[in-house]
Amino acid sequence: GALSENGKEVVVLDCRNAYESDVGRFEGAQPLNTMTFKDSWRAVDAALEGKDPASTELMIYCTGGIRCVKVGAYLKQTKGFQNITRLQGGIVAYVGDMQAALGGDF
Repeated sequence: GALSENGKEVVVLDCRNAYESDVGRFEGAQPLNTMTFKDSWRAVDAALEGKDPASTELMIYCTGGIRCVKVGAYLKQTKGFQNITRLQGGIVAYVGDMQAALGGDF
């Protein structure tokens, strides 16, 4: 994967369900491809298998931000990842911010 400025591997996780990810995702993002939220834990574990929490930076996003809060807490509390950034407000907020910045729909 890509490296951050401090030399850590950067992993971008799309925490949305398979349908949402299929509609579109950020370039380089790894979709969890789940059908329901309860499937997220197994999918997150599989996506990060073999990753060292100390040398990995995670960027996570979802539709409205709630799933990312839960996934982020899971990763910190059970997997030891501390370098986690989430897209606050999810894709919904991002699209709104982009529309405001660019002056319209895109």
